[in-house]
Amino acid sequence: MIRIVIVFCAFLLPLFSLFAQENSKVDLSFTGFVRYDAFFDTRQVESLREGNLILYPKNEQKDIDGKDINDKSNFNMLVIQTRFNTNIKGPNALDAKTFGYIEAEYFGNLESDINGFRLRHAYIQFDWDNTSLMLGQFWHPMFIIDVLPTFNLAVPFIAYSRNPQIRFKHSYGSYNIIFTAFTQRDFRSTGPDGLSSTYLRNSVLPDLDLQIMYKENNNVIGAGIDYKVLTPRLKDLNNRATNEVISSFVYNTYFKLSLNPIIFKFNCIYGENVYDLTMIGGYAAKESNPLEYTNYKTLSIWTDVSFGKEFQGALLLGYLKNFGANDNISKNYIYARTIDMDKLFRIAPAVIYNSGKTKFVFEVEYDVATYGIPNYKNKSKIEDTKNISNLRFAFTTVYNF
Repeated sequence: MIRIVIVFCAFLLPLFSLFAQENSKVDLSFTGFVRYDAFFDTRQVESLREGNLILYPKNEQKDIDGKDINDKSNFNMLVIQTRFNTNIKGPNALDAKTFGYIEAEYFGNLESDINGFRLRHAYIQFDWDNTSLMLGQFWHPMFIIDVLPTFNLAVPFIAYSRNPQIRFKHSYGSYNIIFTAFTQRDFRSTGPDGLSSTYLRNSVLPDLDLQIMYKENNNVIGAGIDYKVLTPRLKDLNNRATNEVISSFVYNTYFKLSLNPIIFKFNCIYGENVYDLTMIGGYAAKESNPLEYTNYKTLSIWTDVSFGKEFQGALLLGYLKNFGANDNISKNYIYARTIDMDKLFRIAPAVIYNSGKTKFVFEVEYDVATYGIPNYKNKSKIEDTKNISNLRFAFTTVYNF
C-alpha cells in the first residue's frame, strides 16, 4: 500500500505545471560539440559501442592449443559521441523560473544501433529561491555532476546511468538536500528475462535516493544512500504466481577540493546489485531456494587530480573490488556482470590542450583486471586469481559550438 501511495504522489507532481502564468516569451539556445576519438588497445576489451567506452580487459579465452584468443590488439576511430543540446528558458510557472533541456547524440542504444540518434537528457526544471524541482530524464543521482573526472569517464568505477526521474532539491545556505525517485530506461537491471526495466516496474516502488551535499567556493563534499527493489519473476519454475523480491542498498561519498591551480576529486561507492550502474555485480538465486535471491556486493573508488587551464594535466586512479554474494548461490541462476573478476585497477594520465572552442587530448590508460574462479559454496568469493592487463592509447579532439 505504501508503494502505491508514493507512486500516486509522484504522478501528481507534474500536473502542477498546468497552472502556468501568462507570458509568451521563450528563449532557445543550441549548443553541443563534434567529437573525434581514435584509440588503440593492446588486447581485446569489454566495452560499449565498438570500444568507444572501455570497461576493462577481457579474461583469457584459451583455444585448443592453449593460446589466448583475446591476446589480440585492436584499433578504431569513431565520432559517435558528437552531441546536440537545446536550452529552453520560458515563462514563470508556480512563481518559479522555468528551464527545459534536451540533449541527444549518435551513440545509439545498442551495439547494433551504433551511429543511432538517441536521447540522453530531457527535463523540465522549476527554480524557486532555495528549492528546485526537476521532472524528466537525467543522470543517476549518484553520478555527481559537481565531482566528475577531468577527462577519463571512469566507467565502471563511476555510477554511469541515466534515468527518468523526479528530483527535489532544497538548499540551506551551502547545504543541499536532494531527493530523487526514478525508474529505468536505457540502463536496466538484468534477470531471468535478460535486460529489462520490468523488474523494477513490477515492484511498483521506484528507485529512491537521498543525497546531502555541502558546496562552497568550488569545493564540494557529500554522501548519499540509494534503495532499490526488483521483482525478478511473476511466476515460479512450476508456473505458479510469485511475488518474491530482491532489495538492495547503495552508499556513496565524494568530495572536490580546489587548491588553485590544483583540483582534487574523490568518489567512493559501496553497494549491492549495481548492475544498472554499469558496474560489475548484480544478484543471484540462493543455493537453498532458486526463488529467493541474494545480492553481490561491489566497492568502487576513483580519484582524480588535475592542474592548468590552457595546458592541462590530469591523472585518474580507479579501484574496484568484488566482495562476492551475501549467501551461497545457485550457479544456474546468476543475474550479474563479470562475477569472475576479483578486482580492477586503472591508472590514466592525460595531457589536454584547450585552444578557443577546441580541445585536444592525449591519454594513456592502463587497466589490470584480476580474474579467477568463483566459489559458489563460499558466497561466490574468487579463487585461483590471475592478472590480465590492457594498455590503451587514445587521442580525442572536441570542437564545441
